[in-house]
Amino acid sequence: MFVADATRLGDIERNLGWRPEVIIVGELLEHLDAPGNLLREIANHITNSGTLLITVPNVFSIRGLLHVMLGEEKNHTDHVAYYSYATMMSLLSRYGLEVFDMRYYRTRPHNIVDRALNVFISPFLALRPYFSEGLILLSKHRSHS
Repeated sequence: MFVADATRLGDIERNLGWRPEVIIVGELLEHLDAPGNLLREIANHITNSGTLLITVPNVFSIRGLLHVMLGEEKNHTDHVAYYSYATMMSLLSRYGLEVFDMRYYRTRPHNIVDRALNVFISPFLALRPYFSEGLILLSKHRSHS
């Protein structure tokens, strides 16, 4: 495993003499002013058969939508974007990447309101995981999926 600044993959590749097979971009895109710059860099430097794993908060999170209905948008102050499956597919395709697997993740409730909501939300999410808190996407270069 090698931890590095993904916006400088060219430098890393030259210094190490190899291209990464797997790049993990966990809970990062929603913080970036221009996520395309990062995805372009990754697409240019990951191996043709390499895998990109991305996690992002889900714009259609039922927990988030319920908070909005209660009068409060629940969002981290550093976030500047929301993503859905469709917007991630579109964004990745702009850089020659395509999703070959997608999953959902749920978070553990931290406060009393979220714990109370969880009693009602959990059975719903078991049936409709599309409304979970986040998306996990695995992608490859379009020609190697």
